[in-house]
Amino acid sequence: MFDLNLLGKPGIQPDEVEAVISFKPAEVDKPPVLNPQKEKPAVLKSKVPKLVPVVAVVLIAIFAAIIHYAPEKPESAPVKKETTVLEDLDTFISVFSKMPGNTVLQKILISPDVLHFKLFSRDQLALNLLGMELDDQFSSTVRISGNQTVGSLLILTKEWSYQATPVKDVNQFRSLLMKIGVEEYLLGDSEIFTVLDDEQLMDLMRELHAVKLLYCKQLNVEITEDGQYSFKLSFVPGT
Repeated sequence: MFDLNLLGKPGIQPDEVEAVISFKPAEVDKPPVLNPQKEKPAVLKSKVPKLVPVVAVVLIAIFAAIIHYAPEKPESAPVKKETTVLEDLDTFISVFSKMPGNTVLQKILISPDVLHFKLFSRDQLALNLLGMELDDQFSSTVRISGNQTVGSLLILTKEWSYQATPVKDVNQFRSLLMKIGVEEYLLGDSEIFTVLDDEQLMDLMRELHAVKLLYCKQLNVEITEDGQYSFKLSFVPGT
């Protein structure tokens, strides 16, 4: 291609002239191509900040619902303290000594494998309270039957285990009986029998417990027709 100067004077032309008609394609400066970045729609930009608190509220509500409807763990029953026979006897003597005045003891059985006693009362409320106290203080089976009209019966059974204490000197029983004012009794090599009123019975039980003579082969106490108590204690003779 070439440039034709039709606007200047005829003759040899200089290398550069100000006015020419060119048949060369003009070079056009193109702007640099940049990586285009897509802009987010204005609608989406405006909605995103508003959605954040909504999503947070929904998540909190779901979490609260999960906690509310989650199955609760069943409460475990309180575990009762394991007690020794001595502690159980302490409890028994304590309760036995403060029985309500309208409560009648009907039977006591003490042996190396079980404690069993039976009470009768026309005051069912007092008997219920006594049963709750016994059940709370040591693990046992307490049953109450009857009604306010005819009276109620409380039966307690406590399983335990101890070894009967050998009695080397039977005169210990004589001393205890004299101490509480009992003069009539039968005393053999392995058994003692007497009849007591309610106060003497309570006193003798406390005295026997104090010198650990309630760790016997078997003790049977039963109420008689005249309201007294037959007291029969079998023991292991000492050598």
